[in-house]
Amino acid sequence: MARRSRWPRAWPLAGVAVALFLAAGVALGQAQTGNLFVKVLDESGAPLPGTSVQLSGIGAPLNFVSNANGEVRYLNLSPGAYKLAAALQGFTKVERTGVVVSVGRNTEISITMRLSAVEEKIVVTGESPLLDTRKVTTGSTVAKVELENIPSARDPWVVLQTVPGVQIDRVNVGGSESGQQSNYVGKGATSAQATWNVDGVNITDMGAVGASPQYYDFDSFEELQVTTGGSDAAVQTAGVQLNMVTKRGTNDVHGSGRVMITDRKTQSDNTPDELIEQTGGAAISNQIDGIQDYGFELGGPIVKDRLWLWGAYGRNQIDAITTAGYPDRTRLENYNFKLNAQPVESNSFTAYYQYGDKIKTGRNASPTRPPETAFDQSGPTKIYKLEDSQIFSADVFATVSYSRVISEFAFVTPGQSQAYVDGGGVWSGSYYNYDTSRPQTQVSATTNFFLRTGDIGHELKAGFVYRDTPVWSYSFWPQGAIGYAADYQGTDRDVMAFVRDIAHTSSQTYYSGFLSDTMTIKNLTVNLGVRYDYQTSKNEATQIPCCRWDTAAFPEVPMTALNVPAVDGVTYKDFQPRVGLTYALGKDNKTLLRASYARFADQMGSGDAVWNQIQPLYTSYLYYYWDDDGDRVVEQGEVDFDYGPLWGSYVDPANPNPTTAINRTDPDLKAGKTDEFLLSVERELLPAFAVGLTGTYRRIGNLQYAVGYNSVTGAPLTAADFECVSRTGSSAVVLPDGTVVPATVCTTRDGVPAAPGQLLTNRPGAYQTYWGVDFTATKRYANNWMARFNFTWSDWKQHGLSEGLSDPSNILPGSEEDGGTVVQGSGTGSGAKGGVYINARWQATLSAMYTFPLAFNLAASVYAREGYPIPYYYRYTGLGGANWESGKRVSISPVAQYRLDDVWNVDLGASKVVKVGGLDVTLMADCFNVFNDNAILQRQHRVRSTVGSDGAAGPIGRVAADNDILEVQSPRIFRFGVRVSF
Repeated sequence: MARRSRWPRAWPLAGVAVALFLAAGVALGQAQTGNLFVKVLDESGAPLPGTSVQLSGIGAPLNFVSNANGEVRYLNLSPGAYKLAAALQGFTKVERTGVVVSVGRNTEISITMRLSAVEEKIVVTGESPLLDTRKVTTGSTVAKVELENIPSARDPWVVLQTVPGVQIDRVNVGGSESGQQSNYVGKGATSAQATWNVDGVNITDMGAVGASPQYYDFDSFEELQVTTGGSDAAVQTAGVQLNMVTKRGTNDVHGSGRVMITDRKTQSDNTPDELIEQTGGAAISNQIDGIQDYGFELGGPIVKDRLWLWGAYGRNQIDAITTAGYPDRTRLENYNFKLNAQPVESNSFTAYYQYGDKIKTGRNASPTRPPETAFDQSGPTKIYKLEDSQIFSADVFATVSYSRVISEFAFVTPGQSQAYVDGGGVWSGSYYNYDTSRPQTQVSATTNFFLRTGDIGHELKAGFVYRDTPVWSYSFWPQGAIGYAADYQGTDRDVMAFVRDIAHTSSQTYYSGFLSDTMTIKNLTVNLGVRYDYQTSKNEATQIPCCRWDTAAFPEVPMTALNVPAVDGVTYKDFQPRVGLTYALGKDNKTLLRASYARFADQMGSGDAVWNQIQPLYTSYLYYYWDDDGDRVVEQGEVDFDYGPLWGSYVDPANPNPTTAINRTDPDLKAGKTDEFLLSVERELLPAFAVGLTGTYRRIGNLQYAVGYNSVTGAPLTAADFECVSRTGSSAVVLPDGTVVPATVCTTRDGVPAAPGQLLTNRPGAYQTYWGVDFTATKRYANNWMARFNFTWSDWKQHGLSEGLSDPSNILPGSEEDGGTVVQGSGTGSGAKGGVYINARWQATLSAMYTFPLAFNLAASVYAREGYPIPYYYRYTGLGGANWESGKRVSISPVAQYRLDDVWNVDLGASKVVKVGGLDVTLMADCFNVFNDNAILQRQHRVRSTVGSDGAAGPIGRVAADNDILEVQSPRIFRFGVRVSF
């Protein structure tokens, strides 16, 4: 039985982290660039105009003269370390080294010039400030030193889990999950609201909205920036915004190569006793079979100070073994090329190309999906980008860009015979096949304009984005038929389904614009902004052939081919205001108080568009059948056509081959809205070391749901249109801990003219709330050490469900639990994670490294969170009523009443840098899951057990799958590698 959360274990971790920081202290949207603001002062602190300031370090030197307020601005800088040199007749020359610019951040530096009768130079070495006074955002920036040195699975998703407020659906031990994308939430925003950006280009997959269209070469990254909230008007959604900035060529020839090997011979065994007992001793936990990660990157000047080139190649072979012992093998291959040009000092140009391919066998392999039913995946993604930035004057900057993404892939099962699922939910024969193409085109332009009105400084910023993301997909079940065991469907006989293919061709077009003003008034910074988003979609005409079953053998099946006409999808129009305030306490600006309000609008995916297409999902008819020869294949003479169809799926029995859609979309449908309020305090305790405390409140409204509707009036059905029944007495359901529950389900009453489809609309009165508190401590790498620690407490709930109540059935996961916990179900779209429901009330992470004498590094990564909920459910089938309610999965316990194990994972890494001529050779060894923890990550949450005839609570005739372990944290394993750089 699942145990409840162990809250107290979080506090020792927090205490250890705080102690580490204190001891070390005593011992000592979406941009691809950052900004540098320089203030030149004389010895009295007054502005010093007319000072020549040169910035050098990456690319060609940039020269400006300070204005009347002593200000110099450098915008759109590549991340990295720079040098400033300031000179003015009659003053000592000043050089400032180690000026760090980070992605999406504003670095502010003051240079004090001293009067001097003789020519001399002062070199100042100091840490750039960590705090950004010019914007209010939450999230994290992860620099190259952390990406290269902290032991991790080396993919963007494991970086996301280290960001305050971001929760991931899987535990990736040393790369055990890197062959597949993770689903995640961020501060109450689901993964559907996430965006993925490479070098400032939005590449988010709108066919699987919020997902990445490809996988990445981890060593190609210079920095990763993650934003989870704030007042930046350039950001549309409330979801997690990830911006990956790749490396570039500079005036210095530089490069690196690496080889990293993870061998299963170094792997321990952490199979829980419960799993061994469950399988009679045949079980193993999720394991790594072997990982080989290698690649190289090289960059340098073609023409010094004018033209630079950088390129990279990476290959990652990830072989895993699932809990059932089935293989899961992935090959990721990437090419990156970037050309930077600066033909004149005021202009810079970038051309970028990325190719990423994924070849996978065994996708979604699990105890219920053996190899013949798992997917083989293939298909590359290509990214093209052109960008030009122009400095028109010291006060006017502009950037324009064009990008193109070509993405296509397919899922094919090794088995191509008819699919069958047994009473334990185990598939055989085959599974559905899928093919898709998802190209993207984007054009964007931004401009910055600086001016002053009296004592108020203004930075006006405006931006426009056009994006087009058509999605084509085709999917089918081999042989066009599926067999179901009676135990699986909950029927007294076996059931089969005839399934028609499905084809979608939709287009989604986006127009976005924003305007913002950053006003500085002494120690106060005010950010005012507004953005407008126009999102529209359309379903293009297509054809769906029929049929994959033998129509001569089964002429009774009424489905035929379909001609799908073009039809408009949905359109969203949204204004979103933003306000941010930052106040710097004291003259040193070391303590910042922040507050902000922001409204965000949800982004449209292709699923919004195709809802009112003739066939949005698979259309099928289900019948009883006799598997007389036991071959699990539906054959002529085995289908009970005399009894008639039991029920259908997304089909009107009176019109099985329609010319219009059975689903409807509310013409007044609105995008989901999130209103966010932030309060925070940040303090730079030591140079390059800051702590912060942030409180977040979000109210998430305009929630969408699919509801039954009256075929005569078109109005949504209400609770009065349903009648409910409960399982009581000997038919009552028994939870794994022995608790007896009634498992109530509702269906439309006789005489209610329920339409066969559903209406997509906004649910009246319903909303969600998110309350969160983040504590962060960040130490940039300096004085031989770096660290990032965060602890998050959060509460995510749903409210106001009574007003829009239609079907009173409490559909999984707790759709009608007013005041209940909100979860995001991970599903099976990206791996076998159907039993994962994301919501942890607490989470903590720590990434740290210390450099000892002789260039020896010791690093650690700690990840801990509360176990996710187990929302147990009972599955009803053959309910009758409307087409869409023939089968329902009903929650039979409060969503968060039962939880999985708390997760604790500790990784350690050691490296030694050896100088060999002009080369730095780094020898690396990493240990993942050091303590060999074996948290249970998934259980079978479908319950079939019922009370016996004597009324006792014992699960008489219990099906073995109830509460069984489906996934366990991968065991301890070592990785060894070498990196050569110059």
